[in-house]
Amino acid sequence: MAYLAPHYAYDIFVSYATTHSDRSGESPLATWTHALVRNLVHSIRDLDPRFDDLNVWLDEHYDPTVGLTSELKNSVSKSALLLIIMSPSYLRSDWCGRERDWFAAEVHARQQDQRPVFIIKAVPTSEQKWPSFLRDDSGEPPVGFRFHDGQLPLPYGRGDPQSLDYRQELIALRTEVIRSLSEIDRSLREIDSRMPPSLPPARQQPPSIGDPGSRVFLCHASEDKPAVKELYQRLKSSGFSPWLDEEDLVAGQNWALEIRKAISAARVVLVCLSARSEKRGHVQKEIVHALDVADQQPEGRIFLIPVLMEPCPIPDRLDRWHAVDLFKENGYRKLEDALRLALSP
Repeated sequence: MAYLAPHYAYDIFVSYATTHSDRSGESPLATWTHALVRNLVHSIRDLDPRFDDLNVWLDEHYDPTVGLTSELKNSVSKSALLLIIMSPSYLRSDWCGRERDWFAAEVHARQQDQRPVFIIKAVPTSEQKWPSFLRDDSGEPPVGFRFHDGQLPLPYGRGDPQSLDYRQELIALRTEVIRSLSEIDRSLREIDSRMPPSLPPARQQPPSIGDPGSRVFLCHASEDKPAVKELYQRLKSSGFSPWLDEEDLVAGQNWALEIRKAISAARVVLVCLSARSEKRGHVQKEIVHALDVADQQPEGRIFLIPVLMEPCPIPDRLDRWHAVDLFKENGYRKLEDALRLALSP
C-alpha cells in the first residue's frame, strides 16, 4: 500500500539502466541503486511515521509472468514520483526512454504544473543529450542530486555509504521527496474538500480486498499446514480474504470438487512451496488445475504467485512466475505488495 493510496499504487518509480557486470555477475550501478533506495526509504520512514506505507517500485518488483511492456507502463502510470538514476547508460536505454515517456504522458494527463521528477546524478553524464522533459522551461537541466565527485565514474558511497558527501545528498533528497509527496497529498485533500457530499471523497479507503470476489487460494502440502495456517491468519489480519481447506470447507462437502471450484473462483492463487510440497500428490493436482486457470487469465493479470516457505527449488512448470521468498525479512511485505496490485481495480 502506498502513502498516496488509493490514487497511486506506488509513491516513487525508480528508473535506471544497468551497467556492465563485475566479477560477481552483478551490475555495480544496480547494486548501488538498490542500496540508495533502501537508505532513502528507511531514512524517510525513520524521520516521519506518516510515511510508514511508502511504496517504491524497483526492478526487483518486476513479475516475469507479466509482459514487460504492460507491467512497466502500468506501474509507471500508478506512480506519483519518478526517480531517475542518471548515467550515460540511462540516456542510451530504450526502456528508460519508454518509462520517461509514459510518465510524461501521465503528468500531462493529470494537468500538473510541476514535473514530479527527481534526478540522481550517479556518475558524470553529459547534459547535452538530456530530453526536453527533463529540462526546465528555459531548456536548462535541473540541478538534481549529485552523488559523484565530477571526476571518477563512480557514485558516492560505492564503498562507504556512510561518507559525508553521500549522507548530505541523501538528506537533501529525503527533504525534497517528503516535500513533494506532502504537496501532492495536500492537493488531493483540497480536491476532496471541494467534492459534493453525495460523491465519495477522492482519498477514501481503497475497495475492500477481503470481499468474496477477492479470494486468495492457498495451495499447499499437508506437511506445511502449520506454516500455511499461520500465513492464512496473517493474511486475514492484513485485510485479505484467504481460502484454506481446513478453515473454509464445510463438513459433508466433496473435497476434490470444492478445491477445484475454489481455485476457479479465486482472484489469486498462492502456491506455497517447500522441500516437501514437490513430492505430494494432492498439491500437484491443485497446481495442475491452477495452471489451467492461469492460462485463461487476461494478459498482464497477476493470478499465480509461487511462495517459498523455505529455501527450496521452484518446479520447472512454475519458474516462469516470479516467486516471493516468504522466509526472508521483507518477504511478507513483498507478498502484500503483489496481492494489493493483483486485487486493485
